[in-house]
Amino acid sequence: MRTFDVFLRDLKTATTTLVSVNSAGIGGDRASGLLPAGDAFLIAVPVISADRRFVAFVSLASDLVANDTNGATDVFVRRIGKQRGKKGWL
Repeated sequence: MRTFDVFLRDLKTATTTLVSVNSAGIGGDRASGLLPAGDAFLIAVPVISADRRFVAFVSLASDLVANDTNGATDVFVRRIGKQRGKKGWL
């Protein structure tokens, strides 16, 4: 885990889930939730859908999806909750 990752806190169950992971559930190799801005970074607040089924976030990680070789910040949408017994990507 790095300084900046994206987490989801469920207040009903008092559980915290790392959202910025790849399909195997492993955290990314670089920060998520940040946007490069010249020599600095801006915090990019993740967005939760109104039905609480999806979280959108940005990441600098190159290993959240296969073949991410552009070196740029990417936008991800993660499905939250159980679908066929596991968490997953769209």
